[in-house]
Amino acid sequence: MRPQDTSRSRYDLVLIATALVLLSVGAIGAAGAAAQLGEPFPGFLVMRNRVVASVGLSFWPATQGSEIYQQQVVAIDGRPVTSAEEIQEAVRRVAPGTPIQYELRSGDLEVTRTIESRTFALRDFLLLHGLYLLNGLALGAAALVALSVRHRSPGARAVVPLVLTGSLWALSAMDLYGPYRLFRLHAACEALLFAAALHMALGFPNAPRWLERHPALIAVPYLVAGTLGAFYQFGLYEYRGYVTNHLLAITAFGAAMLALIISEVEHYRRPRSLAARERVKILAVGALVALSLPICLTLAELLTGGRAPQNALTLTGFVFPASIGYALIREDWLRPSQLV
Repeated sequence: MRPQDTSRSRYDLVLIATALVLLSVGAIGAAGAAAQLGEPFPGFLVMRNRVVASVGLSFWPATQGSEIYQQQVVAIDGRPVTSAEEIQEAVRRVAPGTPIQYELRSGDLEVTRTIESRTFALRDFLLLHGLYLLNGLALGAAALVALSVRHRSPGARAVVPLVLTGSLWALSAMDLYGPYRLFRLHAACEALLFAAALHMALGFPNAPRWLERHPALIAVPYLVAGTLGAFYQFGLYEYRGYVTNHLLAITAFGAAMLALIISEVEHYRRPRSLAARERVKILAVGALVALSLPICLTLAELLTGGRAPQNALTLTGFVFPASIGYALIREDWLRPSQLV
């Protein structure tokens, strides 16, 4: 077998393996989410560590005002609870619409709130998990496009970490509120997002001169992300550790997305070539449209103590992978000689 054929086979195997991983994570997440349909739930979403997720819909009374986000459930109707499963069981024992008293911990303070349980309806599913699925699939498709052309496009190699990590983050989010099989994967992706966004900001469509001379420097943000990820995993079930690491990861991601927008706009304003300008034009517009709201929400996490609704990230997020896919395909159109 010729070396070129061996290389193509290796690329094909990586592409197939990545597609299988994305499909598997998506199937597990979607199955967990679908199991919630028609079931009673507290009226807010609880993760495995009993922390109320910064996720909610505008018509859920419990999450209006966002005060409940990032608080930990410590007792129900005066009885201490030690697991998310206990919370779900307590809710299932009563009819939807029944007021339930929750003791919630926020830092050193404990508050008591009485909240009526609800039924997780089809509308809830579509507006929450449906958008997670849409964004996860869009990012996954962009990841497969980037992987398929990465051997002939240095810029595509800089795109892969962000769209792949983002896809896994969105697909695993469907399982984040039960049955919790992908909780650690979701946390790992969350810690990695900012490094992947910085990688794309620095490497697409072209790396700066200093990074071309010292390519090993791109490992620095990943080392930071790995350190944060390790603390995240060790503190995932400890309230203070989880909230601190979550806020750090999300805020860093917001700052990295801001750097990404600035980078793509600058590539458009000062391109190395007319071809590069054409490639990045749609991506710059897509980044502005898709990431402006997520940047505001992620940076607001630190300012509000985690009380910005993070599921709103999915409202415009799918535009970004669509613009990435276009930019990568456009690059091939502009370089037809390398398709053979």
